[in-house]
Amino acid sequence: VHGGFFFSLKNEMIFFSSFLSLLCILLIENSQQLIEGCSELMSEHDMITKARREDAKGNLATAELCYQVCTNVYPLSAECFTGLGKLFLDQKRYLDSHVPLFKAFQIENSPQSFALFRSSYELQGQPEMMFIDMGILQFRNGIERQNKSFFEEAKKYFEQALGVNSSSVEAHMHLYELYTTALPDPNRALIHLLTIIDIDPNDPNALYTLGTHFFAKSDYNTALDYFERAAISNPNLGPAVSNRFYLRKRVCKWISYESSLSSLEELTRKELNDDLKSLITSVHPYQAISYPFNPILKLQLARRLAKKEIHKAKMLNLEIRTHSPSTRKIHRRLRVGYISSDFRLKATSYLIQDMFRHHDKENFQIFCFALTPEDNSMWRKRIASQCENFIDV
Repeated sequence: VHGGFFFSLKNEMIFFSSFLSLLCILLIENSQQLIEGCSELMSEHDMITKARREDAKGNLATAELCYQVCTNVYPLSAECFTGLGKLFLDQKRYLDSHVPLFKAFQIENSPQSFALFRSSYELQGQPEMMFIDMGILQFRNGIERQNKSFFEEAKKYFEQALGVNSSSVEAHMHLYELYTTALPDPNRALIHLLTIIDIDPNDPNALYTLGTHFFAKSDYNTALDYFERAAISNPNLGPAVSNRFYLRKRVCKWISYESSLSSLEELTRKELNDDLKSLITSVHPYQAISYPFNPILKLQLARRLAKKEIHKAKMLNLEIRTHSPSTRKIHRRLRVGYISSDFRLKATSYLIQDMFRHHDKENFQIFCFALTPEDNSMWRKRIASQCENFIDV
């Protein structure tokens, strides 16, 4: 093929083309890598015929490969996608069959293709999941295209899923998310969340989400109750364990304080040691300051947060500034900065107004950075007068 052969006669060209098709069929049986180089030499019909022949022989892996190449070369061929989906169905690989059968339905848009697509879920014993998956697809389209009509379509699919199975936790959870984000309706969102608890009183994710709902409303005792239940249902659900401890301190519920602290510290160490998880930890370093954690653990939390922020900056192609001890100026006094939006007529200023004058000025240089404008309050003026460097940013 690569030797520069040239056939000028028509019958020899036909022979040469047939030879290449035969070669391509042989390559299908032996190498996925090589098939991509010659797949364009086979027609859609030839590929499907070859796939069906291999399927009939029981060579399922080869048949699957043929269909996969066919879908890549002919992405608008409903027959290729249908063949691949049916192949998966025959092997009871129902999850694998969903995507190719859905694509076949999108291309063909016929009652037959839809019925086949639906059967892949019915055979799996989860007919409602078809509507849920289609709803998720529309929801993603709505986010990508910033178009509300897709969210409305998603809502219809999720509601159809409930029509098939009213106890579908997934459908209720997706409707909750829809009503809290794209189609805001707090009352409907809460109804779906409470329905999940009725279906499964021990669903940790629903219990945790209910906790966050009541926390946002400053109903801390009710929120704590749901965080307690979520943490009992799933002791490894970090946010629930973390928020449980935080709210126990906030509402002064000291029963089982030591055991809940021990559980939180153990979970935090596990999260820090697990490099496979995301860089996010359940306990924020700012929270940890007020917790009786080991100082080394607090340092590790701060470093993990810094690592997460560096990763985020790289993803956004932002400049990352580093400071080397060898190039940094050496100051005789340790510089301490307070950054706050409460340097004004606020309870915080009332409580700390007299603190700044007690710093050891020989060893510390104090900076206050005010995030709010001048309000001419006596508290702000007193703090500014006692602080060596008061800066309005």
